[in-house]
Amino acid sequence: MEHEDPTVAARVALALTAQARGWALTPLNGKAPTTKGWNSAPPPTAETVRRWAEAGNVGLRCGRVSGVVVLDVDPQ
Repeated sequence: MEHEDPTVAARVALALTAQARGWALTPLNGKAPTTKGWNSAPPPTAETVRRWAEAGNVGLRCGRVSGVVVLDVDPQ
């Protein structure tokens, strides 16, 4: 019997929670998006988010598509 990796299970749960909030996600390799046209693609379905999260990291698309604004301040 195979046991699910708790890290993967947690990542999938968090990604699906974000998707249920209406946030648009995109698959990542490190910090880099892995799909072309990710910044203009429609928000993915829950099943797509699940597949991405099972395979690796996902990122939140900020701005109008998700309604989330991020302010990155570098004091230097």
